[in-house]
Amino acid sequence: MATVLKQANRAEEAIDAIRSFRDRCPNEARESLDNILLDLYKVSRACKFTYIM
Repeated sequence: MATVLKQANRAEEAIDAIRSFRDRCPNEARESLDNILLDLYKVSRACKFTYIM
């Protein structure tokens, strides 16, 4: 779901989705989720930086 939201330029919603459901995932999946979350933070920050300029 988060990947689809990212592709739709809705990174903030994707971040919220991962953060709200991360604790329900098994420990083995958390590293993968964390990697997606880091990528979303980068995209989100880049979007905010673009708006400032």
